[in-house]
Amino acid sequence: MSSDFEQDNDAYSLFASFDYHITDQFTAIFGVSYTNDQKEITISQNNTDVFSSLDLDTESTLFGVPIGSIPTLAPAVPTLKSLQFLPPMLGLPNGVEDNKTDDSKTTWSLRLSYEINDNINVFATAATGFKASSWNLSRYSSPFAADQAALATAGIEEPNQVYGGRYASPEEAMVYEIGIKTQFENGSFNATIFDQTIEGFQSSIFIGTGYVLANAGKQSTQGFEFDSNYNLTDDWSFTLAGTFLDPIYDSFEGASGIDGPTDLSGEKPAGIHEVSITAGVVYNFEVFNGADGYVRADYLYESDVKVAENTPESLTREVNSVNASTGLAFDNGVSVQLWVRNLTNDEYLLSAFPPPIQSGSFNGYPNQPRTFGANVSYQF
Repeated sequence: MSSDFEQDNDAYSLFASFDYHITDQFTAIFGVSYTNDQKEITISQNNTDVFSSLDLDTESTLFGVPIGSIPTLAPAVPTLKSLQFLPPMLGLPNGVEDNKTDDSKTTWSLRLSYEINDNINVFATAATGFKASSWNLSRYSSPFAADQAALATAGIEEPNQVYGGRYASPEEAMVYEIGIKTQFENGSFNATIFDQTIEGFQSSIFIGTGYVLANAGKQSTQGFEFDSNYNLTDDWSFTLAGTFLDPIYDSFEGASGIDGPTDLSGEKPAGIHEVSITAGVVYNFEVFNGADGYVRADYLYESDVKVAENTPESLTREVNSVNASTGLAFDNGVSVQLWVRNLTNDEYLLSAFPPPIQSGSFNGYPNQPRTFGANVSYQF
């Protein structure tokens, strides 16, 4: 059985930005954007199963055993149907469902920026955002439950028809920010506090046989992020950055859970780390005339979080990863680099899902283990 998915997507955007200097230090920046997104979907399925059914009589054998000698099959109708692992998928277009979406939206942004001095700038921003409809181009693409009666009346329902949804409707965002940007002789520091709300958040969950797309009623995130660097000397430099988030589903009924549809309203979204920290150090040196070298190391920490909404609370992900590299660059254009990723061989799950027809079991995708490598390049 093979499935074919095709999407034609035509999109365009018109935008403009205006700067107005209220004073020499105080600037207002206004932006506006219009977006139009059109999608047309074609889904078809070709049943390539050779043995869709097998006619048997009592003299036939099954795995070498005469059918007539098997008590549970002897009195039955002498036709053995094949196991249906995946139900047939209703294609698009059809006589009931629309296979097109046409979304458009005008969004805006307003930013106020004040330059305290040559080194420090503070700002405040309010902005809206928009994301067009997202179609489910996976094996689980299925009609909306609202179309069930019409599909039955038209007589085009597939056997064991599954209902879930073809696409997730557009999402709209609103974000507020207050921040500071600084630049000094030996380094810089930038920080932002933000509050983001997404109406109709598009959620995508893998269920083993495909993806389920759904719209949350509302998802919001409050947070703080910063990035900085400091040059201790001409040879030593340090970087430090972090993000601190407090995400929540304000409303999300009908989300995919372990035991089917569930209400995640008031719950924290899976897969979003509340704390993320990155730190790095670089040492530059001259080996001899015409050859410069460096040694670099960086560290990534991401706090413990549930991997997916449809997996148990015990399946979590916490990241503590160290990368390192060293290299030489010569005046003749040759560069040599040695590197190692995940030096500490940290182990965690990138994602997880419930496999089909294995109730109570869960599969996961592990991260890449410790990896060594070397690069040689020539620039001319």
